[in-house]
Amino acid sequence: MSEFVSESAFEEVDVDPASAPDIPRMHAALERVTSWHRTARTDLDSQRAELQTESDQTDTKITELDAALLELRERQAELEGRLEELDELSSGLQSEQSERLRMAVVEVLRADLSLVSRRGDLYGEARAQREQQLEALVRDPEMARLVEEYEQFVEVEPTLSLLPSGYRKAILSHHEAVRRRLQPLFDAIARELDPIDAEPAAVSVLASLAQEDGCPVALVFIMPVKFEVYRDWSTAGEDLSALIAYRVIGAISGALDEVDCGDAAIRYTDIDGQLAMQVWLGDSDGPSSGLRSAVRQRFHALREQSSELKSMLMTLHLAWVEPEVIESVDATSGEANSAGA
Repeated sequence: MSEFVSESAFEEVDVDPASAPDIPRMHAALERVTSWHRTARTDLDSQRAELQTESDQTDTKITELDAALLELRERQAELEGRLEELDELSSGLQSEQSERLRMAVVEVLRADLSLVSRRGDLYGEARAQREQQLEALVRDPEMARLVEEYEQFVEVEPTLSLLPSGYRKAILSHHEAVRRRLQPLFDAIARELDPIDAEPAAVSVLASLAQEDGCPVALVFIMPVKFEVYRDWSTAGEDLSALIAYRVIGAISGALDEVDCGDAAIRYTDIDGQLAMQVWLGDSDGPSSGLRSAVRQRFHALREQSSELKSMLMTLHLAWVEPEVIESVDATSGEANSAGA
């Protein structure tokens, strides 16, 4: 319509108002169309302005989002690179943990061995002091005579049943009187050593249990005593290390009997200079179920019964580790021996 109708959509009409009381219909029609066009154009221009403003704002936001997206992509690339680094670190974490664990275990084993050695010196001094006290008692002439009589009675006691009843009763009565007079000596012999003046300390027996298909097949125990305790078993004296070895071996053997594995093969070996007890259960006829619990209970009893450990203010504990840890410690021992050779 705008192509045919200008803003003034009609020519000026020469009309005398007096002679034409009404506006010509053509004039009115053209005026209505022109008015509509003006209103429509104003409305469209307003909508266009609003849309153009929104379009400009959208372009600005797109530009901002493109910059943010680029920044996020750069950050993502940075994060992916860091994740790859962490994956590499993670792959080496297990070996690093194994090495740290090996070093920690070896360090503690050697520290415990050193502690037992030092307390062993104190134990030897305490025993020597008690033996001096006993020798002082026995040096008394009367006490020495009573000890001699007591020993003579022990030698002849198996033959007392051959004597007449009266003689036998008299000898037994005399022996009882001698025993009562020797009671201070017996008490001194049976008395536990006095606790030493030192800080309480705890040492551990390192233990592992290997299994196949859920069934125990092997045990290893590393004791805080030198391998020489076993090597020189028949010639060495009864020192603290030997007593600890006796008690540990006795506890383990008792646990094996308890679960019907008393026939298990046992081997003693040197691991990093310390006495180790290896138990092979594969050929045993016993079920071996509950073995770990049985060992734990035996060690609890060991701590309760060990007077020498109590006097040295020491406690002995079990530390269970995976078999791989024992293998790594044994490998350390082998490397040390090779280096020494």
